[in-house]
Amino acid sequence: MTEYYYRLDVGQLPDELYREPVPVKEWLQRTIACNKKEGFPKNSLNQLLPIPWDVEAERIVGISLYMVGNVLPFLLPLLCLLAFFFQSAKYVLLFVFLYTGTLFVVER
Repeated sequence: MTEYYYRLDVGQLPDELYREPVPVKEWLQRTIACNKKEGFPKNSLNQLLPIPWDVEAERIVGISLYMVGNVLPFLLPLLCLLAFFFQSAKYVLLFVFLYTGTLFVVER
């Protein structure tokens, strides 16, 4: 039987396989294969594994902190300059500080 399609559920891989010296064959041993004629069973490719709540919260906070961290060096000087002229810019600047500080504290 010639195999045409492979499925690898990376959500079920153990942490030991996420290291650089691990050969690709270790990952490929965990694949599920099928041939072109049969294919995978119906609705077997649209199933998601549940993520633990603490991992999901860490990803939500971590990604938000990463995105804010990328914009912050450009946003802070502009907001500081605008805060001298507009009262609303002071509130936005305060919000940015509080939001970033909260994300930083939660991530630690």
